[in-house]
Order: sequence, then C-alpha cells, then structure tokens
Amino acid sequence: MRFLKLFLIAGFVGFSTPVHAVDSDWAVQDYVQVRLVMGVDTIGDADEVKGGLELRLADGWHAYWRMPGDSGLPPVLNWDRSDNVESVTVEWPTPMRFETLDMFGFGYKDQVLMPLRVAVTDPTQDTLLALDADIMVCEEICVPQKVSTSVLIPAGDAAVSVNSARIDRAFDRLAAKENNEALRIENIVIGPEAVVVNAYSRRGFDNIDVFVESGDLYITAIPEITLNKDDDKRAMIRIAGPENIENLMEELSGVEVRVTIVAGRDALEQAVTY
Repeated sequence: MRFLKLFLIAGFVGFSTPVHAVDSDWAVQDYVQVRLVMGVDTIGDADEVKGGLELRLADGWHAYWRMPGDSGLPPVLNWDRSDNVESVTVEWPTPMRFETLDMFGFGYKDQVLMPLRVAVTDPTQDTLLALDADIMVCEEICVPQKVSTSVLIPAGDAAVSVNSARIDRAFDRLAAKENNEALRIENIVIGPEAVVVNAYSRRGFDNIDVFVESGDLYITAIPEITLNKDDDKRAMIRIAGPENIENLMEELSGVEVRVTIVAGRDALEQAVTY
C-alpha cells in the first residue's frame, strides 16, 4: 500500500508539471541537418524567449562562423515568414580554425547549437518562428545548402521546455563581453601592418587563437605570441594584416574592430574603434 501511495504521488506531481519539447522538424539536406529548439513550451507573459538553431553536419564537413575567413560564406538566416516575432538575435558560439590550401576559415564541425533571442510582439498570441537559411558547407569542396523549418510556440501560462537547460548552457558558453578572472584584454593597438593585443590568460597561451574582424575585413593570420618574461600568463599577441592592405591602421580608422580571444574553454570578445 505504501508503494502504491508513493506511485500515485509521483504520478500526480509528474502530470501536474508537464515538461515537453517545442522543436521544429529536422530540415535535411545532403551534408547538413537543421532544426529550431525552444527553451519554453508556452510563452507566458514574456516579451522575449530563448531558443537555439541546431546544426548537425556530415562527417568531415564544416559550416562557417559569422566571419568565415579566407574562403566560404557565413550562414544567411531569413526569419521573414515568422509571425508575432519582433526580431531574432543570433548569438555565435566561438569557432574553430580550419586550414585548406594555405587559407584559413572559421566555423563549426559535427554539431553546434547557436543560441537565439526571440522578441515576441504579443505574448498573448501563438508565435511562429520560421527560418529560411542558406548555409555553405565545405569538405574538400564547398556546397551551398538551402533549408527551411519552423516551430509554433503556443501562448499560455509560462512553462519551460526540456530544452531549457541545454539552451542556457549554450548561452553560458558564449564569449564573455567583459574582462574577467579567466581572460583579460589589457589593450588593443592597430598598427600599419598588424593588430597587437596585450592579454592575460589564466590557462596560459599554449592553446590560444585570436579572431579579428571589421565589417567585411577579416584578419585571418595565425597569432604570433610573445610571452611576458616576468609572467607567462601575460602575452603580446600580434595578428598580421592581409597582404593586400598597404596600411591597416588607415584601413581601420574610424570603424569598429572586434577581437575574439579563445583559450581552451575560455573566450572573450571586445570591440574598439580608433
């Protein structure tokens, strides 16, 4: 009898707080699969909800970051078919570096979950999040992939999805925007031939990469690291500019330059204008 009571109590609790998954169907192409996942089952009174754009790539293939590098193209994401959506903000996980024929690209392989912030126009109405995407994927050759998918997020009392914790972890893994105990950018100097970053990394500089972008200008050279002779957790990092630019300082004058440092699990992104 005691077991029966416990079973009934557990069943009652389980059914009183249902947790489901609001996902789109997988959109399947030759070398990539794409779907939308949401952090809520119902919107409640929130004017913004979290979600994710999930990519699964075929073995050996990769897709590109917002800055693709010397070759490839970033994903083009169109949300125009959405309904009751004010805007969609895509957050970009830190990428890995690829080298092909002496050219460098930046992106993702295997699988990636790109966090989304979806601003809702009217939380009392159902919301349709619909995506049409052009995604360039590459192995030895590059192939454009067109995908479309959508997910309906019902109105109603707020309820989290089984995806919620996974989406929160994806947000937590994004590059920090402020200096912290793990990574610090102490200054950024743009010279005629290179961008120089003075930085601190608690993990040291054995496994570090730096990505520099400004609009359509991508600086893809492998960073040259000079350790501080008194503190091996500090270094001067030099990233040479593209060979076709005579004066990098003049080219970047008055425009925003974004620097992302990745040191193992730690990442930091900052933007400066000179």
